[in-house]
Amino acid sequence: MRREADHQEASEALAAAALDALAPDDQAAVLAHVDGCPDCARELAELREATAHLAALAVPTGAPDRTAADIDSRLARVRSNVLARAAAAAVDAPPRVVPITSAASAPVTAPLPRVRSARSLGLVAGMALAVAASLVAAITLADRAVLQREVVASRAAAGRAAAALAASERQLALVTGPQVAVVSLTASGAPKATALMFWDRSTDTWSMYAHNLPQTASGRTYELWLITAAGRKIPAGTFAPTSAGTAHVQATYALGPADLQAVAVTEEPAGGVDVATGPVVIAGTLGGK
Repeated sequence: MRREADHQEASEALAAAALDALAPDDQAAVLAHVDGCPDCARELAELREATAHLAALAVPTGAPDRTAADIDSRLARVRSNVLARAAAAAVDAPPRVVPITSAASAPVTAPLPRVRSARSLGLVAGMALAVAASLVAAITLADRAVLQREVVASRAAAGRAAAALAASERQLALVTGPQVAVVSLTASGAPKATALMFWDRSTDTWSMYAHNLPQTASGRTYELWLITAAGRKIPAGTFAPTSAGTAHVQATYALGPADLQAVAVTEEPAGGVDVATGPVVIAGTLGGK
């Protein structure tokens, strides 16, 4: 006949039973009581749910293989640790003796009852669950901190991407808008050098993209000029090409729609000049005329 634990014995061993850490006979006795005790049945169900939840949480958030096998493995290690600690706690200590006096005889001694291993397991399992809960709480806080850092980094990256996209859209508008006029610049002395000047007449913005420009000598720089129909040369900024010979120059200057005659780039002393003095490197007229 299967032994059934009493209510006190079962309630003290429920934590160990939730981990399946009891000896088979003790586990069966506790479960036999649980079958007929709604209170213990409810508590055992809650303990099992909490144990499974703790094992699941103990798998790092970022782990790519957070599977049932991982959780089962962690539960097995918890059970093993509980059994080892309970075995140490349940080792029979030397029996305590208490005097038993009798009118007919001298005092004798008798050992007190031994503590049941199931109770020891229950106490140790309860402590293990409490410690596990604390550890999981710490892991959860650490994971949350990592997640917060990732969120901040993601938001920063999204902000940079949005800013870059906005800049690209603005640049695209400068070269494709309905009020944009284009001037093609070519070279006379350096056949490979070319450039395109985009003039957005709605915003008075000038954007030039040049390619294959040779490097200037030390102490020299390139200078951009807007040439009006009356022959006036307006300085629009100095620049130096990259090592690949490319350059991007942007300026803002109000000019009447019919006032532009040509665009030119000259080589000038470093810092630029107010009146062009150097040779023309590339130039082009509006409409290619």
